[in-house]
Amino acid sequence: MIEVDQAPASPFEGNVYMCWTKFPANGTPTIRFRASSDGGITFSAPVNLTEGGAGQGCDITVEADGDVYVLWRDFELSSSHKNFGVSFARSIDGGVTFSRERKIRDLVAYNPFDTARDCGDGPFECPSHFVFHRVPLEPRITSDPTGRLPGVYAIFNAVDPATMVPSTTTYSSAGFGTGMVGQSFVWISRTLNDGATWSNPTKVSDNPVGHQYFPDGDALDGRLAVVWQDSREDSCYSVQLPVANTSSATNCDSTALNTYAAVSTDGSTFGPALVASSVGQMPQYEMFGAANVPFLGDYNWIDLTELGDGSLSGYLSWTDNRDVVPGNDPREATQDGFDVTGWFTDANGNLARNFNAGGYDQNIYGNSITVP
Repeated sequence: MIEVDQAPASPFEGNVYMCWTKFPANGTPTIRFRASSDGGITFSAPVNLTEGGAGQGCDITVEADGDVYVLWRDFELSSSHKNFGVSFARSIDGGVTFSRERKIRDLVAYNPFDTARDCGDGPFECPSHFVFHRVPLEPRITSDPTGRLPGVYAIFNAVDPATMVPSTTTYSSAGFGTGMVGQSFVWISRTLNDGATWSNPTKVSDNPVGHQYFPDGDALDGRLAVVWQDSREDSCYSVQLPVANTSSATNCDSTALNTYAAVSTDGSTFGPALVASSVGQMPQYEMFGAANVPFLGDYNWIDLTELGDGSLSGYLSWTDNRDVVPGNDPREATQDGFDVTGWFTDANGNLARNFNAGGYDQNIYGNSITVP
């Protein structure tokens, strides 16, 4: 992740910051950070921001006064249920030194799971026979560089504990190895005192159906915009089922997932959730792992820019399967509706795949919104 200090009042304006997860061959993944004060020509030596537990999926923001915040997902590898949370560290000297790691809160991760974090066919078939892509927790952090919207905002998706019930199958989605399922929402938590305390998380869109995940947010000129993936149009929605699955583990709805956005002018309440994608998509097409398992890119993005009339333009981007051409898998006796086209028999009588037939046309889509 890369962030540039664009705050006009910051003494470090123009600094370039980067963070990443270091995955050792053996041991605990950690969050690393480097800074550049010469436009990215040179960078400082890497700094380890994590202490004790594991860290993954970092993001960076710069407050109007130049303070740097790095946010990440933390989890305890030693725990039988892998406790999840979001933690951060803060720098007041342009990324030279950081505070000790501090946890914002623990949460119930939305973690579709059934002996594996992604399930499909062949070697990826799971006991429930459901088909679903992995959903890692990727928290985001943002702040308004103009200072017109005060505070720093942590954005993440997590299961609402009030929606949790025991799973009726081997599939679970609430936490890790809990045997529970629940509904995932996108949440906002804000600090107004340099991270000393954070507000209780509030939902960006409190919709009674659908899972919300892969959020991102950006703040500028007194406004905060958030984007996420949302399955509220899934005609088979149930906390007991992965997105777009029937109870028989077949394709229920090929337009089950859409991209949504919402805007706040006070940092705590949001306007209505608006559909940013022009059509829905099927997120569970089995295009990966030799056409056996789905994968949907882990990241959505939004970036706000100023327009001359005082309004803002927001550009959103996301992974989209709308162009994928479905088909049948000749290796399967029964078709589940999650397969893609492209199979053929070659000159030697062997099954082969044509990657140009449309079955692998997963693309990046984007759209712009105007923020008054």
